[in-house]
Amino acid sequence: MSQASSRLHLVYIPGLGDGCDGLRRIGLFSWRLWGVSTELVSMQWYGGGDLATRHAMVVAAIDRAQRRGRRVILVGESAGASLAINVAARRPDIDGLMTICGITNHRAEVSSLIRKKSPAFNQSLARLEADLSELDLSRICNIRAAVDHIVPRESSVIPGARERIIWSVGHVATVALCLSLYGGLIVRFAQGVKKFNQH
Repeated sequence: MSQASSRLHLVYIPGLGDGCDGLRRIGLFSWRLWGVSTELVSMQWYGGGDLATRHAMVVAAIDRAQRRGRRVILVGESAGASLAINVAARRPDIDGLMTICGITNHRAEVSSLIRKKSPAFNQSLARLEADLSELDLSRICNIRAAVDHIVPRESSVIPGARERIIWSVGHVATVALCLSLYGGLIVRFAQGVKKFNQH
């Protein structure tokens, strides 16, 4: 394990499946076999609270890791990708940003029911267009399914960012594969993400 790899810390921002955080943590623990440390920041998107509270939770996770000398990459899953972008736009000191089947386009089709049940997610979506303009797209890696009818390519790939395809079908299935069988591949993608604003 290289010294650079051992210092890499992945802060994982989950999507809307609030009840699946236990399974996500198991998957993230398996990523550690590939030489990184991980932390899941539970969003509880349907649990009330505003975007600022969730934003602060992610910032606190970044700060904790950096105090330990870690290089931080944000990983946004599905709806969590929008918040990952929100945070990254304000934290040029992180090393990169990855999305997994992530919603990265403020024009993405999201049902009015979901928007109503999760005002914080709705707020995060509304900020996407402005926040993307603050990022160096070469420091972003968008990971998507070969076929995803829930978050299709036009909603999950930022023009100008790196794009990686997981050869699977389905939104949930692809996220599950990234957290399990493809964990080593995801870590390798993370290790290839360069630092924001690095010259």
